[in-house]
Amino acid sequence: MKSSCCSRLQIFFFVILAAARSGAQEFPPSHPVSIYRQASAARADGDYYRAIELFREALTKNPSYFDAVLSLAEIYFQLEEYDQALDLSKKALALSPASAAARVLQGRILIGTGEAPAAQKIFEAILREQPNNIEARLAMAELDIAGGKNRNAVNEYLETLQISPQNRKALLSLALIQQAAGNTSAAADYFDMAVRFHGDTPLTRLLAGEFYLAGGNLAAARRHAGIALTLNPDYEAAYMLLGQIELLEGKYPAVYTTMDTILKLNRNNPAAWYLKAMAALYMGNPKDAITLLRTLLSLGQENEIARITLEDTLREFFPAEDPLRKEFADYHFVRGGRFRERNLFSRAYEEYRRGLQLNPYSPEGRKAFADIIEKLGYYARSYAVMQFLEAQKMADEDILESLEMGESFLEDSVSREWNIDQLLVPRRKFSLSLFFDLSSSNLIHRSSGIYLTRYFSDLLSGSPLLAPPALAIEVKNYGEAFQEARQRESDYFLILTYSETSREFVIKADLYLSRTGGKIDSFQVYRTGNDRVQNSLTRMISDLSSRFPLRGELLQREFERGLVNLGRVDGIKEEERLLIVPRNSLSLKHDRLEFSWKPEDILGNFTIKKIDDMVAEGVVNKNGFFDRINPGDTIFRDTRDEKNPEQPLPAVPDRPLFKLIQSIQ
Repeated sequence: MKSSCCSRLQIFFFVILAAARSGAQEFPPSHPVSIYRQASAARADGDYYRAIELFREALTKNPSYFDAVLSLAEIYFQLEEYDQALDLSKKALALSPASAAARVLQGRILIGTGEAPAAQKIFEAILREQPNNIEARLAMAELDIAGGKNRNAVNEYLETLQISPQNRKALLSLALIQQAAGNTSAAADYFDMAVRFHGDTPLTRLLAGEFYLAGGNLAAARRHAGIALTLNPDYEAAYMLLGQIELLEGKYPAVYTTMDTILKLNRNNPAAWYLKAMAALYMGNPKDAITLLRTLLSLGQENEIARITLEDTLREFFPAEDPLRKEFADYHFVRGGRFRERNLFSRAYEEYRRGLQLNPYSPEGRKAFADIIEKLGYYARSYAVMQFLEAQKMADEDILESLEMGESFLEDSVSREWNIDQLLVPRRKFSLSLFFDLSSSNLIHRSSGIYLTRYFSDLLSGSPLLAPPALAIEVKNYGEAFQEARQRESDYFLILTYSETSREFVIKADLYLSRTGGKIDSFQVYRTGNDRVQNSLTRMISDLSSRFPLRGELLQREFERGLVNLGRVDGIKEEERLLIVPRNSLSLKHDRLEFSWKPEDILGNFTIKKIDDMVAEGVVNKNGFFDRINPGDTIFRDTRDEKNPEQPLPAVPDRPLFKLIQSIQ
């Protein structure tokens, strides 16, 4: 009886407590807590702008509402509006100075503004007070990733999992880091755990789907995309994933439908316009693709990838006389003029060159191009451009006057003395096979990798040392690239990968010897701001070209005088001494960008005396008593004594990876 009475009493108090709690949670719609809950729901659905509106409304009614201030700061942080987020985080800390959540957020904001040391002090202070603070540990890992210390971040995440074995951010972050490092098996394990414990969150399904898409498992990718859309029917990123899957499956009309769904939700989504344009191209409708890409450019003229793709499409499918080609060529001519006014001649050169590829019959473009080439110091090439204008009856009085001046200037040139056309002299370049790694790239503009690689190849065509291939190819792995490069019998092959955020661009390049498949070197360029794509690609080519050794050929010889097919474009200097060996005596080292030769093969040396654009004259000096030096022998620069020790690739932060991990809340 006593037990029964006790039981009834416990039930009574439980009912009273539940009623009290229920009553405490019931607020009128205009109450700050009610508005805060609506804002939190909007935020959970990804409707950040509605959430901002509601959080601000809650703060209008209660300016000291800490949760609303902190939530508002977190949204602005997610939108990368760091100045606004920082101000709000300070306000939150003023309301609750001991709040670890507000302090962690402030540290994460400082990472975004580039103040890593200040952020580190905040996180370390929190962890001294609370060693098991999960948010501080996760933020410290973010700091490591922002600094390019991915291994340190992995350790932080693993320690976090010891405290919280099912932590979603730690699991997904580890999966993404392993995926970026090419450790697909480990990445798959972490994605499986994340799905097992957090399969009911759209982001988990999205990231898992992206992983399987990169690995070519379209069925698994589609399954995860579908679940993500079931969980959130307005999830734009999941629709983008589905659209990419449909594109790879050849379901091009379905891509149109899926992208239209996104554009109804957000007409300003550049990725949707771009993927829809890709579907049009794959269906054989270049005019529709141009229309879609022009629409995309109307949303932002600075969209370089859209412009590169559009121009490539114009060059491939539209005749040179088409007005559209003239329109987009004029864009580059105008930019070239602006760079020329600021004496940025290398930048102007690329703009005029690109413009002339689109509209090769532009007299104004060619005249400006000739002027830029002359300003860069390549007088023979400038003269040749003006000769072309005269031959096409496009020369005005200024051009004719420039031709007369150029004629007199070139009278004493090396090529005139040797009676050759230096622009027609054959050059022995390093042959290069070029590949784009489809599985390792992370691009907002899906399927744009091949267009970026074609553009890279186009820029590479101006290199005096490297001969780009006629075709750039997408590959899924190193093995495919190695096999293709061997079959082409190129000297080297290059595998490119790209990463992109809304404000940043990264290109990575791995260089291999085609004969053995051995890795020679790695390169990485990161750029932000305007023209980041073009600046990244041109810098990559500059870095790549600067590492290749110099090699030429003895074209003619008259006693001690000789002519070689190396010139100003190769960066040679007067009085520089080069070595001479028989034509086929050089081989390529398997592990570095250097030549290998036998000491007994050295026939002599060649001292540069006078330089033209593409050729140079010098003095031939033989080794030993017998003179065995003949035209056709190889001239090269000995780089063995240059101080260029092998060093690991600098720890350049993977900004797109950092942004992706940072977005996991």
